[in-house]
Amino acid sequence: FLFLSTTVWQQHLFDRVIDPMVQHVQTLIVAVQNAMDINGQIAPLRHLCLVGGLASSPYFQHRMHTAFGKGSTHNLSIRLPRKPILSVVDGALRLGLKPNYIPTRKVKYTYGIAVDRTVDKVDPQRLPADWIETHSYIHTNTQQKTVRNLFGAFIQKNSSVDLEQAIEKTYRRFHQKEKRSKIRIYHSVDVDPYYIQDTHTALADATIEFPADYHDLPFVVQFFFGDTVIRAKVKYPQNGDKQEVIKDVPLKFYDRSHTNIHVVN
Repeated sequence: FLFLSTTVWQQHLFDRVIDPMVQHVQTLIVAVQNAMDINGQIAPLRHLCLVGGLASSPYFQHRMHTAFGKGSTHNLSIRLPRKPILSVVDGALRLGLKPNYIPTRKVKYTYGIAVDRTVDKVDPQRLPADWIETHSYIHTNTQQKTVRNLFGAFIQKNSSVDLEQAIEKTYRRFHQKEKRSKIRIYHSVDVDPYYIQDTHTALADATIEFPADYHDLPFVVQFFFGDTVIRAKVKYPQNGDKQEVIKDVPLKFYDRSHTNIHVVN
C-alpha cells in the first residue's frame, strides 16, 4: 500500500491542477454573465455542468460545489451526468468518424506576422515614444526610412473560421530585386496589436521564394486553421494569359508545443 499525507495529495497533486481550473471557470462565468443573447438581453447564469474524466473525482466535485454551487457567491446549480467521461469518448468517436465534425471554430488569439512599413505609413500615436527612433532603418532598395517589427494581423481574436477556409492577406515586397521574403508568425492576446511586443509569442518562420518570371510587388499568403497545425500557401497574382500560381509554404516552428492551433470550439 502507498500512504500519502492529505496535504501532499491535495496541495501538490490535485490543487496544482484544480486551482487554475477554478480560476478559469470564474473568468468564463464573468464573460457569460456579461454576454447578450440573440434578443440583446443578458440572461442570468443558473447551471454549471461538469463533464470529462476529472469530473468523476469526488474531490474535484467538492471544489466545484464549494466555489460555484449553492451557498457560494455564484449560487449555481451543479449538474453532473451519471458517467461524465462519456462526453470525452463521444466527442473523440465523432471526430474520428468524421474529421470535419466541427466545421467552424473561433480563434483564441490574434495571429499575424512581423512587417516593415515605410515611415509615412506608420501611425506614431499607436507606438511607444522611442519606437520609430530605435526600430527604423534605411531600406537598401527603396532608400526610404522604414520601421520594423510592426504587427500585421491576418486574423483577429474570437474570429470564426471554417475548417478549410483560406485566410488571405496581401503583402508587398519592397522591390523587384528581392528574390525572397521572410515572414515570422506571431500570436497575441490583444484584439488589435500594432507592434511586436515581448508578450507576443513567435510561432514559426517561413521563406517566400519569388519565381524568376514574377515581376510584380504584391503577393498573397493563405493561412489555414482547419488542421492541428497552421498551414500556409503563397499565391502569385498573374496578369494577362498567365495562370495564377499557388505553392505550399513550409513553416519552421520554433517549438513543437506551439504548433497546435489555439482555438475555442
